Amino acid sequence: MSKLKIGMVIGMMSGCLLSGAVYAAPAIGSLQTLGIGTQEITSEGNKISVSTVQAAAPQPAWSKKISGAERWQSVFEGKAVLDKETGLIWQKVTNGQTSSWADAIWTCYDLSLDGRKGWRLPSLEELTSLVDTTSMKPALPSGHPFTDSPTTLSGQYWSATTHAILPEQAWFIDLKDAHINHKRTTGDSAAHMYSRCVRGVK
Repeated sequence: MSKLKIGMVIGMMSGCLLSGAVYAAPAIGSLQTLGIGTQEITSEGNKISVSTVQAAAPQPAWSKKISGAERWQSVFEGKAVLDKETGLIWQKVTNGQTSSWADAIWTCYDLSLDGRKGWRLPSLEELTSLVDTTSMKPALPSGHPFTDSPTTLSGQYWSATTHAILPEQAWFIDLKDAHINHKRTTGDSAAHMYSRCVRGVK
């Protein structure tokens, strides 16, 4: 393999960054993984270029358990919190009112925090990811950042997930004891519950 002197090549050797080095070039069109990202070799006419693409930050895998306040990061001027376990961003304080399922969906769609929209009612899986089954009243992990009233924190919360056999019903979680169930979303017997909006991974 021939050696080509390439203007500004970034390489890794013995933990040091080298610039302007003589480089043994891989085949055109190849990708070479470095400690700082991926290096792409391209050719245009007689010109050979080497570019380094920074590796994307890894997404939370849902397999990591983070305890206490370390799990949370305040975002959007303190109006929301990032859950580092799941990558989801949660509304920090709800409006403190119960509503029908349809109104809960609309409330999240209409929500704007620190000038940012894109909120939605969480799925049952997302909503239950907040739960700590070793805690009660509320069934939330120690060090959680939510600042609603004690009554609201231990209330029943709508999810966006409907029942597979009874589509007129939707799943909810009772944060008093982490109990999961489903209730009607329409008609005179429609339930009213709290809602906490979410943004991000889906």
